[in-house]
Amino acid sequence: MNYSHIHFIGIHGVGQMSLAILLAQMGKVITGSDVISAPSSPTGKIPERLSIKVSYDDHFPVTDLPIDTDLVVYTIHGGKNNPQVKEAERKGIEVITQAKLLSEVTKLFQNSIAVAGVNGKTTTTAILAQTLENLGTNPSYIVGTNNLGEKLPANFGNFENFVFEADEYAIDPPINLKSKLSLMYPTHAIITNVSHDHPDIYPNYSDIENIFADFISKFVDKPQNLVVCGDDQNLMKIVDRFPDLKNQVITYGFEDSNAFQILERKENQTGSMMALKYNGKSKIELSLPFWGEKNMLNAASVVAMLTSLGYDLGAISQAMKNISIPARRMQIVFENEYFTLIDDYAHHPDAIVNLIKTMKSIFKGRRLVLIFEPHTFSRTLSLRSEFVHALIASDLSIILPIFASRENEADFPTVQSEMDNAILVQKSAHLRKCTNENLMLFLKNNLQKNDVIVTAGAGKIYQHHQNIIELLKSLS
Repeated sequence: MNYSHIHFIGIHGVGQMSLAILLAQMGKVITGSDVISAPSSPTGKIPERLSIKVSYDDHFPVTDLPIDTDLVVYTIHGGKNNPQVKEAERKGIEVITQAKLLSEVTKLFQNSIAVAGVNGKTTTTAILAQTLENLGTNPSYIVGTNNLGEKLPANFGNFENFVFEADEYAIDPPINLKSKLSLMYPTHAIITNVSHDHPDIYPNYSDIENIFADFISKFVDKPQNLVVCGDDQNLMKIVDRFPDLKNQVITYGFEDSNAFQILERKENQTGSMMALKYNGKSKIELSLPFWGEKNMLNAASVVAMLTSLGYDLGAISQAMKNISIPARRMQIVFENEYFTLIDDYAHHPDAIVNLIKTMKSIFKGRRLVLIFEPHTFSRTLSLRSEFVHALIASDLSIILPIFASRENEADFPTVQSEMDNAILVQKSAHLRKCTNENLMLFLKNNLQKNDVIVTAGAGKIYQHHQNIIELLKSLS
């Protein structure tokens, strides 16, 4: 990679930041730009740790583009219309998308191990990266989060193993609606699941199904390098399209047809324990510092991948004991004698179902209060019935206003009424809508001692945490 100075526009996004960290550790000069509010974001303190110079201005002035830049990497902040992108093109500086840069980075490594799937990518990537680290391999990786415990979410170790998230979203909407997966040609991959998401780009399930089919087709000549969840019917139907893959890919799950089958499992408030059987013979015991069936599946996928890479089952088991789950994944942010506050990134109906199921299993006998911030108008509108059906499983679900992200509410004039209708159809007293401004008053009037409160969403719901914590203290 012959670039010496790389400038990231919107550097505080987790994808941009992780790439910036990796390339800084590889010796590149890294600079960035972002909006004024970015330093208060979850990645806000990272540039200072690495001495990365970042300029902050909502208008992205061209004067903040360093003179000696030889590559500009952009994502959502105005895309091709961002003033710094336009200035770079005017000066003849190469400009590429984040997805294109990631695809180029993967080519530098002997083993590039992608983690794909609609849900579970970040957690699985984090488990795989840290387990490889604990095995003493000094891997390189990027994880789409703001931290891994005390560690940065990216690392350059060596050129042997590179672990990364392979996102299914579009490369550069609305200019290029092809999936980012189309740019990726990893040597190995884990696919966790397939379901309908990103309806702003993929209106129908068949659209996202075809994206994953294209990605899976890249492993026809190396099926032993592909690990898939055998319990996921949508995913296995896609695998079945390829006769040369069907019986050769490595499967994992709870069902006995899987090469790696999860057997006995136990959970408590400190984590999980499970047994994993390999090809009906070898058995491995895993002690995991996290909860939930989905995370057990994520861990099983990592064992399957590492076994395919030649690592010993016993060594893998030991290496998995000391890992950190990414921030905002069933993360306890406050706890006292009377209340527990947990935060999670869940923003898809399937993830909400898993979150509620896990919380009810771990905190048996306690009332579950879920505060959910829907993410994007398009997703909320398209999957409104699925969301509402998932949310009624909580003892009380509070639905906050939709976090717009890259979208404009004016483009979705019926979203509020359609969501209201979906709630009315359920006729459930468990569902309540609330504004951000009135949330604290609503909680003050409705919380009960011994409640487990869970905030969920991919937007900025975490900004309520400090006020919620102060309220919980006052109610204790």
